[in-house]
This record gives sequence, structure tokens and C-alpha cells, in this order.
Amino acid sequence: MKVDRILSFILLLALLASIAMLIYLILNPPPGEKFTEFYILGPKGKAADYPTRLFVNQSGSVIIGIVNHEYRAMNYTVEIWLIDESTSNLRLLESFTVSLEHMPISEKWEPQFERIFSFSIDAPGKYKIVFILLKDCPPKMPEDFGSEEERISKALKGEIQSLILNVEVFGI
Repeated sequence: MKVDRILSFILLLALLASIAMLIYLILNPPPGEKFTEFYILGPKGKAADYPTRLFVNQSGSVIIGIVNHEYRAMNYTVEIWLIDESTSNLRLLESFTVSLEHMPISEKWEPQFERIFSFSIDAPGKYKIVFILLKDCPPKMPEDFGSEEERISKALKGEIQSLILNVEVFGI
């Protein structure tokens, strides 16, 4: 009789603990996948009509976009590099930092941060424009992701989040 009472009490405690855990999980669901959307669009806001064939000093532009789904506020630094494919010369065209709050995923997609980037190239040839996204920058500094050459090498290999636009420039 005493053993039955003890077992009933333990069973009741286990049932109450299970109900409490279920309520906690309903009220505090675990976060989903953490990721950042990083994209470029053509000048008309579509994933088309990128400026890939230009004349010397002709202006081209793209829209750079970032959406934070990391479940916390994030600081991002975007570095934009120009690589001359014939000489492998590198030139930093621009760098900027933006802080974004977490944006929940919804059925209707919305941009969170977009910025127009315009450029022109002053010599004919084949070029790559490399857009590198560095997360948590600051507190991490770009140097914490390796030297400039290392970051670009990692970007070209797909080891860090980056986008590449191939541009051919023709003489006039």
C-alpha cells in the first residue's frame, strides 16, 4: 500500500513536470535556422540586367541587400573589391558598415536593408567585382577575417559569404 502511494506520487510529479515543460516550449519555442540573406540585384531591382558589359568609364550600378535572420542584432561590414583578371591587381572600391535587428521570416518577403552601389572602370579588360559580407564587424575588425588577399581568396573559393559580378569593359 505504501509502495503504491509512493509510485502514484512519483507518477503525478512526472506528469506535472511534463505539462510544465510542454507549456514552456509552447511559450518559448527554440529558434529556427540562423542565417543572413546577402544579395545583389540589377538596377531595376530584379535579379536580372546586371551591368556585365560596359564601356570605359561608363557607369554601372547594382542594389546590395542584406536581411538579418540571425535571431539577434548584427553588425555587418560589406567590402567591395575590384579585381583586374589580367593583372590580378586588387582595389578596394568601397566599404560600409550597417547594424540590423533580427527580422523574422514571414510569408511575404520584404527587404530589410538595400543600397545602390554605382561604379565605373577606367580601362578595358575583364574584371570581377567581389562583394564580401563580414558578420559581427565590429566588434570583429576586417583584419580578424584575415588579410585583404586572404579574404578575397576565401570569397572566391566560397569560404566566406560573398557575391561576384563579372564585368567586361570595352574601349571606346
